Amino acid sequence: MGLTLEFFAGDKQRLIAAFREMDFEALDDPTVAVAKADLSLHILPGDLNTLSTVLGEFNSRPAIDLRSHLTVVLDEEGAGMLLVDDPWVEYAAAVDSAEVEQIAEAWASAMRAQYNDPETQATPAMVKAVSHLIDLCKTAREKRLDVLHSWNE
Repeated sequence: MGLTLEFFAGDKQRLIAAFREMDFEALDDPTVAVAKADLSLHILPGDLNTLSTVLGEFNSRPAIDLRSHLTVVLDEEGAGMLLVDDPWVEYAAAVDSAEVEQIAEAWASAMRAQYNDPETQATPAMVKAVSHLIDLCKTAREKRLDVLHSWNE
Protein backbone atom coordinates (compact mmCIF):
# COMPACT_ATOMS: atom_id res chain seq x y z
CA MET A 1 0.00 0.00 0.00
CA GLY A 2 1.28 3.47 -0.86
CA LEU A 3 1.35 6.79 0.89
CA THR A 4 -2.03 8.33 1.65
CA LEU A 5 -2.16 12.11 1.12
CA GLU A 6 -5.43 13.81 2.00
CA PHE A 7 -6.81 17.27 2.72
CA PHE A 8 -9.76 17.99 5.00
CA ALA A 9 -11.84 21.10 5.68
CA GLY A 10 -13.71 21.39 8.96
CA ASP A 11 -13.12 22.07 12.63
CA LYS A 12 -9.43 21.62 13.38
CA GLN A 13 -9.87 19.96 16.78
CA ARG A 14 -12.44 17.44 15.55
CA LEU A 15 -10.33 16.55 12.51
CA ILE A 16 -7.18 16.11 14.62
CA ALA A 17 -9.03 13.93 17.14
CA ALA A 18 -10.49 11.74 14.39
CA PHE A 19 -7.11 11.37 12.70
CA ARG A 20 -5.30 10.66 15.97
CA GLU A 21 -7.79 7.87 16.73
CA MET A 22 -7.67 6.69 13.07
CA ASP A 23 -11.45 7.06 13.11
CA PHE A 24 -11.97 6.81 9.36
CA GLU A 25 -15.75 6.90 9.75
CA ALA A 26 -15.47 10.32 11.38
CA LEU A 27 -13.12 11.52 8.63
CA ASP A 28 -15.78 10.47 6.11
CA ASP A 29 -18.56 12.14 8.14
CA PRO A 30 -19.53 15.48 6.52
CA THR A 31 -20.24 16.94 9.96
CA VAL A 32 -16.56 16.41 10.84
CA ALA A 33 -14.87 16.69 7.44
CA VAL A 34 -17.07 19.14 5.56
CA ALA A 35 -14.91 18.61 2.48
CA LYS A 36 -12.22 16.08 1.62
CA ALA A 37 -9.66 15.74 -1.16
CA ASP A 38 -7.69 12.54 -1.64
CA LEU A 39 -4.41 13.07 -3.47
CA SER A 40 -3.14 9.53 -2.95
CA LEU A 41 -2.03 9.26 -6.56
CA HIS A 42 1.24 7.34 -6.17
CA ILE A 43 3.03 10.64 -5.82
CA LEU A 44 5.61 11.95 -3.38
CA PRO A 45 4.77 14.68 -0.84
CA GLY A 46 7.04 17.07 -2.77
CA ASP A 47 4.79 16.64 -5.80
CA LEU A 48 2.18 18.64 -3.89
CA ASN A 49 4.64 21.56 -3.97
CA THR A 50 4.83 21.13 -7.74
CA LEU A 51 1.03 21.27 -7.93
CA SER A 52 1.07 24.37 -5.75
CA THR A 53 3.45 26.23 -8.03
CA VAL A 54 1.40 25.16 -11.07
CA LEU A 55 -1.71 26.71 -9.49
CA GLY A 56 -0.02 30.11 -9.84
CA GLU A 57 -0.33 29.75 -13.61
CA PHE A 58 -4.11 29.58 -13.21
CA ASN A 59 -4.94 32.13 -10.52
CA SER A 60 -2.99 35.20 -11.68
CA ARG A 61 -0.92 35.21 -8.51
CA PRO A 62 2.79 34.66 -7.98
CA ALA A 63 3.47 30.94 -7.55
CA ILE A 64 3.91 29.73 -3.98
CA ASP A 65 4.84 26.36 -2.53
CA LEU A 66 2.68 24.38 -0.15
CA ARG A 67 5.32 23.22 2.30
CA SER A 68 6.07 26.66 3.76
CA HIS A 69 2.34 27.09 4.42
CA LEU A 70 2.05 23.98 6.60
CA THR A 71 2.31 23.77 10.39
CA VAL A 72 2.67 20.36 12.04
CA VAL A 73 -0.16 19.63 14.48
CA LEU A 74 0.29 15.88 14.83
CA ASP A 75 3.45 13.90 14.21
CA GLU A 76 3.38 10.19 14.88
CA GLU A 77 5.28 7.23 13.53
CA GLY A 78 4.01 6.60 10.01
CA ALA A 79 1.43 9.41 10.05
CA GLY A 80 1.01 13.11 10.51
CA MET A 81 -1.36 16.01 10.18
CA LEU A 82 -0.53 19.57 9.23
CA LEU A 83 -2.54 22.78 9.34
CA VAL A 84 -2.67 24.57 5.98
CA ASP A 85 -2.53 28.32 6.50
CA ASP A 86 -5.15 30.72 5.18
CA PRO A 87 -2.93 32.38 2.54
CA TRP A 88 -2.43 29.03 0.78
CA VAL A 89 -6.14 28.19 1.01
CA GLU A 90 -6.94 31.59 -0.55
CA TYR A 91 -4.30 30.96 -3.23
CA ALA A 92 -5.82 27.61 -4.23
CA ALA A 93 -9.38 28.89 -3.95
CA ALA A 94 -8.58 31.67 -6.43
CA VAL A 95 -8.30 29.11 -9.25
CA ASP A 96 -11.20 28.88 -11.69
CA SER A 97 -12.75 25.42 -11.25
CA ALA A 98 -13.40 25.26 -14.99
CA GLU A 99 -9.63 24.94 -15.56
CA VAL A 100 -9.13 21.74 -13.58
CA GLU A 101 -8.24 19.60 -16.60
CA GLN A 102 -5.66 22.13 -17.76
CA ILE A 103 -4.23 22.30 -14.23
CA ALA A 104 -3.89 18.52 -14.07
CA GLU A 105 -2.15 18.49 -17.45
CA ALA A 106 0.21 21.30 -16.39
CA TRP A 107 0.97 19.40 -13.16
CA ALA A 108 1.69 16.19 -15.07
CA SER A 109 3.87 18.14 -17.49
CA ALA A 110 5.85 19.67 -14.62
CA MET A 111 6.38 16.23 -13.08
CA ARG A 112 7.41 14.77 -16.45
CA ALA A 113 10.11 17.43 -16.64
CA GLN A 114 11.08 17.12 -12.98
CA TYR A 115 11.51 13.34 -13.10
CA ASN A 116 12.48 13.07 -16.77
CA ASP A 117 9.65 10.55 -17.09
CA PRO A 118 7.65 10.73 -20.33
CA GLU A 119 5.16 8.21 -18.90
CA THR A 120 3.70 10.70 -16.41
CA GLN A 121 0.29 11.70 -17.75
CA ALA A 122 -2.73 13.54 -16.40
CA THR A 123 -5.21 10.83 -15.49
CA PRO A 124 -8.92 11.06 -14.66
CA ALA A 125 -7.95 10.36 -11.02
CA MET A 126 -5.54 13.30 -11.07
CA VAL A 127 -8.21 15.61 -12.54
CA LYS A 128 -10.68 14.46 -9.87
CA ALA A 129 -8.16 14.97 -7.05
CA VAL A 130 -7.26 18.48 -8.23
CA SER A 131 -10.95 19.33 -8.59
CA HIS A 132 -11.70 18.14 -5.06
CA LEU A 133 -8.75 20.10 -3.62
CA ILE A 134 -9.79 23.34 -5.31
CA ASP A 135 -13.43 22.84 -4.28
CA LEU A 136 -12.31 22.08 -0.72
CA CYS A 137 -10.35 25.34 -0.57
CA LYS A 138 -13.29 27.30 -1.97
CA THR A 139 -15.60 25.72 0.63
CA ALA A 140 -13.12 26.39 3.45
CA ARG A 141 -12.79 30.03 2.43
CA GLU A 142 -16.55 30.55 2.11
CA LYS A 143 -17.42 28.79 5.38
CA ARG A 144 -14.29 29.88 7.29
CA LEU A 145 -13.17 26.32 7.96
CA ASP A 146 -9.76 25.02 8.91
CA VAL A 147 -7.86 23.06 6.27
CA LEU A 148 -5.63 20.20 7.32
CA HIS A 149 -3.37 17.96 5.28
CA SER A 150 -2.72 14.42 6.47
CA TRP A 151 -0.35 11.72 5.39
CA ASN A 152 0.04 8.14 6.49
CA GLU A 153 1.86 5.07 5.32
